[in-house]
Amino acid sequence: MLFNPHPNRIFIPPVFIHIRPAADKNHITGLFVAWFGLASSAKAPDSEAQRLWVRHIEPHLAATLAAGTGQRENAQARKQRQKANEDLLAPAVAYWQSRDRSVLASDWHQVWQTGDVRLQPLLGRLRDWLRPGAGRMRTREERISMRRTGGLSLSRLANLRSFYQLQKAFAGRERWMQGAGGWGHTPVAEQFGQRTLDALERLRDQRVKQLASRIAGAALGLAPAAPTPAEITAGGHASTGLARQRLGKLTCRFEPCHAVVVESLGNYRPDQLQTRRENRQLLQWSSSKVQKQLQEACELHGLHLREIPPAYTSRQDSRSGAPGLRCRDVATADFLEPNGYWERDVLRLKEKGEQGKALKPREQLLVSTHDHMKAVQGDRAATRPVRLIQEGGELFVSADGRSPGAKGIQADLNAAANIGLKALLDPDWEGAWWFVPCGRGTHIPKPDSVKGARPFDGLAPLHGAGAGPSTVPKKQREFVNLWRDVSCIPVARGNWQETTGYWAGVEARVAALVGVHNGLRPEDDIPM
Repeated sequence: MLFNPHPNRIFIPPVFIHIRPAADKNHITGLFVAWFGLASSAKAPDSEAQRLWVRHIEPHLAATLAAGTGQRENAQARKQRQKANEDLLAPAVAYWQSRDRSVLASDWHQVWQTGDVRLQPLLGRLRDWLRPGAGRMRTREERISMRRTGGLSLSRLANLRSFYQLQKAFAGRERWMQGAGGWGHTPVAEQFGQRTLDALERLRDQRVKQLASRIAGAALGLAPAAPTPAEITAGGHASTGLARQRLGKLTCRFEPCHAVVVESLGNYRPDQLQTRRENRQLLQWSSSKVQKQLQEACELHGLHLREIPPAYTSRQDSRSGAPGLRCRDVATADFLEPNGYWERDVLRLKEKGEQGKALKPREQLLVSTHDHMKAVQGDRAATRPVRLIQEGGELFVSADGRSPGAKGIQADLNAAANIGLKALLDPDWEGAWWFVPCGRGTHIPKPDSVKGARPFDGLAPLHGAGAGPSTVPKKQREFVNLWRDVSCIPVARGNWQETTGYWAGVEARVAALVGVHNGLRPEDDIPM
């Protein structure tokens, strides 16, 4: 969504509601529902839509329609309210279905033309605000004020992209086509908005170069100069001007490094299996350009750049090496919201259990936590957030109760620490091998994966690998991963498990720790 440079001057261009001459009941009902939504919006109601609603629709209604409150509303409640409004609109729909509706089109046409004229200067001001220097020559004070629009942040890049789409939509909006004798979209030139696209590309390149420069600078021990005592006393160290000056005056404040370890960025590419939002964010991030610029910066300053595969780095505790899972903290009010997302999920899982189907440990945790929080609702202990196991959660919880990670640590920082540790671990050390790719059925380590590692001399089958069935059919994969907790026991005598059995046990251990956090078990009942 575009930022509004003048929040006290909210302007929403009116929508022209065109009713076909032979419109049916459902078509008119849908238009009137959209009309009412525009007129009764809690955030930014349209005054013209309100005026026309009072003039043309309200006199034919038997009751007042229910408007949205502006607060968060679940999908089921929203559908129920819309269905009730459709029933209340029936008299007005029946009235206008049997009469000449050209007066409605005429009034909305006038509103459309008025908004069309008002919107053009607003788009120009928004362009000057997001893309300084695009318009007329301005004073130095004006240029400085306009350039404080987010710097090289992803938010600014997204806003600039949204502004281009807004410009293109406005240029190709529906208009009355004199020659065609009706409404139609205006054709847009192929090079339309090229300056905005060029500015967006320049900002992306600047962001990539700045990111690579900052990483190389941090590896060399460079950091902005510390604020002087006078700045701290006066509070000037927080001002934007002084902060920019210090960024331009980097000093060596830390011991320099010899290498930069990064996660391999080869997997960060647009994919048909990902959502359009994820692919759009990947394109904005430009991972391939980041990799290239970072490599050039490291070569320029004599730093060794090493890429580490990110496989399972977010599932291991960087403090103890124990396995773990990502979790999420949910506010108690959201978790116990009647007919909310979590309550519907709990009802689905209870129905699944009544059918005799086994629940996973994370599913059992969700059901038990919901029942417990319902029972203690109102107590002080019920006010803290509820912790649940969830893929992509912002917290990492270790399966080892003795580790600091058992209480939850930031998941991305934990994964970054694991990436750095991977570059330091000696493959000749037994504890460096948490999982080993092995042949299916034979359980012999894959030669290419363990080549040169002393613990696998002779390539003997790993012990205990028969526990836990494999989830992938034999015809699809030749090799499977065998797992064990990090240990100094020789790999030949370790109790190895295949993926399904191992991670089922890990999930049960993490669920037990999270259950202690949620109050399902006493504090002294922490599994180790």
